[in-house]
Amino acid sequence: MSKEKIFEIVIQAIFSWPGIVLVIALICIVVFHKEISAFLKGVKKIKTKDWELNSEVEKKEEELPKNEELAKEEQPEAQKVEEPKTLEERRMEMIFSTLDKNQARADEAFQKMQELNTDTLSKKKDELLYLKFSHTAGKTDAIQRIRAFLIDAEVEYEANMTLGFCYANSKDFENSTTFYTQALEKARDEKAKTNAASQLSSSLYRDNKKENAIKVLSDTLSIARDNSNKIKLYEGFADIYEKENDHENRAFVLDKAVELKPNDTGLIFKVGYSYAESEYDELSFLHYKNARDINPEDEAVQNNLGVQYDNLKMPVKSILSYKKAEKLGNTLASANLAYRLMNAGFTEEAKTILDTAKTKQDAHPNVNFALSELPKRIEKEDEVEKGKIKFALNLRKFFLDFTEGKFIKSDKLSNVGGEWKSDGDTLFQLSVSDNKLTGMWKEKLISYEYDWKFEGDIVNNSSVLMIYEKEYNFSKSEYEYRKKGKGFLFCTADGNTVKFVRIDDSFKSRKIYTLTRNAVG
Repeated sequence: MSKEKIFEIVIQAIFSWPGIVLVIALICIVVFHKEISAFLKGVKKIKTKDWELNSEVEKKEEELPKNEELAKEEQPEAQKVEEPKTLEERRMEMIFSTLDKNQARADEAFQKMQELNTDTLSKKKDELLYLKFSHTAGKTDAIQRIRAFLIDAEVEYEANMTLGFCYANSKDFENSTTFYTQALEKARDEKAKTNAASQLSSSLYRDNKKENAIKVLSDTLSIARDNSNKIKLYEGFADIYEKENDHENRAFVLDKAVELKPNDTGLIFKVGYSYAESEYDELSFLHYKNARDINPEDEAVQNNLGVQYDNLKMPVKSILSYKKAEKLGNTLASANLAYRLMNAGFTEEAKTILDTAKTKQDAHPNVNFALSELPKRIEKEDEVEKGKIKFALNLRKFFLDFTEGKFIKSDKLSNVGGEWKSDGDTLFQLSVSDNKLTGMWKEKLISYEYDWKFEGDIVNNSSVLMIYEKEYNFSKSEYEYRKKGKGFLFCTADGNTVKFVRIDDSFKSRKIYTLTRNAVG
């Protein structure tokens, strides 16, 4: 074959469709050989990885049983719950089993208690405890079994207390009151009397006999000497007043408890809250401040202190308390801060703004003036705070004495008839009739004298007063007494001093009067 013929065949092959494709492919390989090489490596890598994954999965599936078996072998034995061993542990087991509705276990625990306990008296008390909880769990024979202990002089107090509890739990307050009354009579010491009185008072109140409930606590308080017992009784009063939504009296009695337990921040907080709810802002402020001094990290105290600073017109200190509460996580404080964005009490922000403004050219003269005002405002609030604390301390002392006079038995106030003089030389005429106290006096304003009087029922050594001013009634064309406020009064234990606080309805002002008998001649 000639060379020309061979060349012709090659040309025809090249320009045929397969030839064209082949040529294009060769050109692409030459031009894009690097990219194609990388692509092929990638394909290889992906496939290799895919195969490895599949291989690993298959391998894992095969080894799973071995792993499970190994894990099973290595798993530590489940911890065994130790059986209660001591008498106290058995008591706890009995109580919690009853609460958990597991009466069989409770019965078993009680039997173990009896076996462990070698003291006869303690065994009787344990049985009463067991029957008490059995009754709450629904055992119908518990009451009769408890009654059998009433004739046992060693545990007659405990038996009556247990029956009182059982009947109260069943809302049979008539029987509950009967047995708690008997327990009070059988009580062997002050603590036992206090516990019985507290439970009796609760049952009486739940039976809609509020006055009787208060009297029981008052009678017991009059003979109490131990502070812990007094605190429990004051807390009993507080429970009643809380249910009555009587924040004022709740504050008074809880404050007496705080007087005996001054570092109890829980009690202090309750007192502060109750005073705030009854609008004694100075007293609320005093207690929240005391609580903060004991525990500065209490967010609720910091927030509520901020509220009282605000109520008493100390915006700078209010904001500082809110900020502290907010940092401690109190979201209510955040809300309170948001509501006061317009308040001038934001000292730190104000100072930052003013310091920045001061560096600018042609700063307004008010900038330097405002900067100088900040420490003055803080100093002014310091003085206001001192004044509020001083007044609050005096007012608190008054209410502590008033509350004691109210609940401790005494008849000194029944003998205060006659003329008395205030520390401001105002003369008061006091009289007592049918257990009602009346006081008459005149107050001078500029050149005119106004007639005032108060009236109130006597409770032991105290009286809650209604205060009246004599005014002219144009429609009747005559003078008459109109209510202007309220007050609280007590007589000191020696009968030589009468103190009362007058609270004005319109201005919410409070003024304390100290009266002593006027020496005639």
